Amino acid sequence: MKQNLTRNEESVSAAIATVLLFGGVVSIIGLMLVSMLPIIEELEGSIERDDMASQMMILSQQTEILSEHGMPGDSTEIDLIPIDGTLSWDTIRGGMWYSSTWNSDTTFRMKGVMDFDDSIEIKHPESKTTSVCFDDLRLGPTKPFIYSIPDYIEEIMISPNQGIASPLGPVELKVYSDNQFVEKIDINIGSTVKLSTTGLQSYKIESSHELNVLASFGNGGSTMFMPDNPSQSDFTGRSWSIPMDEGSNTLHIMSKASNKIELMINEQPTTHLVTSGEDQRIGVSWTHTINLDSPQLVSISTSAPSRLIMLSANDNLTGSLTLQSTSGAFIGSEFNTPGLSGSLELFNPNDELATVTWKGGGISILSDSTVVIPWPPQGITGTPIIDSDKEIAAYWHNNDSSGPSNGINIIPAKDTGFSSGKSHRYATFSSNGLESMHAQLAGYETRFNYSSTNSV
Repeated sequence: MKQNLTRNEESVSAAIATVLLFGGVVSIIGLMLVSMLPIIEELEGSIERDDMASQMMILSQQTEILSEHGMPGDSTEIDLIPIDGTLSWDTIRGGMWYSSTWNSDTTFRMKGVMDFDDSIEIKHPESKTTSVCFDDLRLGPTKPFIYSIPDYIEEIMISPNQGIASPLGPVELKVYSDNQFVEKIDINIGSTVKLSTTGLQSYKIESSHELNVLASFGNGGSTMFMPDNPSQSDFTGRSWSIPMDEGSNTLHIMSKASNKIELMINEQPTTHLVTSGEDQRIGVSWTHTINLDSPQLVSISTSAPSRLIMLSANDNLTGSLTLQSTSGAFIGSEFNTPGLSGSLELFNPNDELATVTWKGGGISILSDSTVVIPWPPQGITGTPIIDSDKEIAAYWHNNDSSGPSNGINIIPAKDTGFSSGKSHRYATFSSNGLESMHAQLAGYETRFNYSSTNSV
């Protein structure tokens, strides 16, 4: 079958023209998009920046509102709702500056305080920052106070710390051994409890309130008891709540000025007055012996900033303690020493000779050496104040210098002057070489190295 085919030249030309026209339009649109793309991206970035700036302003206002609520130590919550994206907390790194102060319009800031490393950043443009003091502001039953008891301790006496933050109800204690729950104890403010830790390992106490814990082993001992509210400048105080065991206990209070001492035993108050002399290098002391038939809470208050030493079984055979300098550190150049009969052990942790003086006497101490002298010096009544041209450590023993010392001492850190630090140095105490050393971790991880000039 034959068909007649004809070619329409005009139709072909029209189709080609249509295709070329469409391609031209597409090319023009593409060129327009390419030329407009930077403008679109800039507009998009501007919108995102405006959104981010608005979001950060809102979060800043919410954070400021959050920081202005409550007292230090309170817990406050607020919902932070971002405009776009999500908020999460990075526990490894700290990227925000924090400030908490009683004064308004201050620029004091701290950074890196909420992470888990061992460094923080501090800035205070108004003045030069030379030292920083830290305090524990945890409050409430959800933030327990944790006390770790060394394995060599045989028994502990416990009483709740008294102050403005004391709870109205009983204090809840949870006792653990080897991370296993042992028992729960409720104790009221003004009460004491006595616990035996013999036979238990890794003994730990969690408390809903701050405690006074008096740990002991063996027969008798001595301790420098911390006040209920110690001064942050030198750790002296004016009030003590002591969980005292039955038997004979001796209290020795030291101060630099005249003192009015109020003693409360079994709700029976007594008042005692001691006056200072004319010599500025002799402090004021007060010694009192208490005999109890059962464990009780003994409350003491003073009119002058003081330090308190407690001795149990004061037989001049047991008891040893590390003295605090007038600055509150265990290493210093001035010490108000006890007026109790015993011996004073002075250790020079420096690489140079140290010269120690007191009223009517003095002594030189070689580098990394210890001297033991009878104390107090003859003819002195009160608490002799000693001075040193180098920072030293001082220990008091409840026995004469000819016999070995029996007790527990804190070996202060040379780099900090306090109980915790990175470098601890000491010479052999007057114990005839019969010593044991107990190291307790103050942080979260450490590497412990021990070296001695003597063979071990």
